[in-house]
Amino acid sequence: MTQPYDDSYLALKYINADTRGKYRLTDLTGSGIRSGDSGKPWRGIDTTPLGRHWGVPQEIIASVTSDTGLSTQKKLDILEDNDFIYWPPGRSGKPGFLQLKRYLTAGQPLQDVIDDIAPINSMAKDRLGYPTQKPVELLERILSASSNEDDVVLDPFCGCGTTVHAAQKLKRQWIGIDVTHLAMP
Repeated sequence: MTQPYDDSYLALKYINADTRGKYRLTDLTGSGIRSGDSGKPWRGIDTTPLGRHWGVPQEIIASVTSDTGLSTQKKLDILEDNDFIYWPPGRSGKPGFLQLKRYLTAGQPLQDVIDDIAPINSMAKDRLGYPTQKPVELLERILSASSNEDDVVLDPFCGCGTTVHAAQKLKRQWIGIDVTHLAMP
């Protein structure tokens, strides 16, 4: 599940473009020295004096080849052959200057900090008077990410019933429990 990028983030980060689309530049190395493949030089560039090692993103490699037994240097060759490496003018061959082109995708993975759904304020027309009431949109997102149609959703403290409302709307079976006499059939 993804969520759209914020427009201000796109305007700040994705300022480059080529025939593949918009991209941002990121580091092609990771912090720390390594003694394996990722610490070995590639095309004459040695990251070790900078206290770094090659950081090849596996998701990009997997999008280009199914070969999983490649050395870091072969992976870097694949990135280069597929135009994922940016060589700044006049900086060729100097460690720390190569960058990775990360292309814009449809969205970013959903984050665990939800800041795009406003809380229910004191004047909201759907406010039911429960101090812990959550927006239906928030509960729909949680249920969509954690269940499928016809799954059973249990809300043992259903209060005003927004969770069971969201479950019904998303075609989930549901069980709502509450201590009030109004919860009895």
